[in-house]
Amino acid sequence: MTADAVKASIDEYNGFVAAGEDAKFGRNPEKMAALDTSGALYAFPVFPGGCSTLGGPEKNERGEVVNWDYEPIPRLYAAGCFGNIAGHTYGISGGNNAENMIWGRICGRNCAKLEPWDK
Repeated sequence: MTADAVKASIDEYNGFVAAGEDAKFGRNPEKMAALDTSGALYAFPVFPGGCSTLGGPEKNERGEVVNWDYEPIPRLYAAGCFGNIAGHTYGISGGNNAENMIWGRICGRNCAKLEPWDK
């Protein structure tokens, strides 16, 4: 990627911030902030790969998958690599084992408290 392409990408993003709408990716404008381009800018290539995929559904502190309004979807829990408490972040270096163990336990305890469907 050339320096001009990096600058154009940053300018486009900052334009979306100023307009209050991300016309390219639909990001929440309340969570966007302009990037300061007054100093030196550095870029480096990043290639797809890694140890896991933690994107997808967002969950709350009880492991319940939440909808766009952050309301729990009844009886839908997420543990392991299916979802993340931040939804959009990416864990690496063994953190996925913690996702499995900790969230599996949290979800299991909360599921065990539910009244059975056939009761």
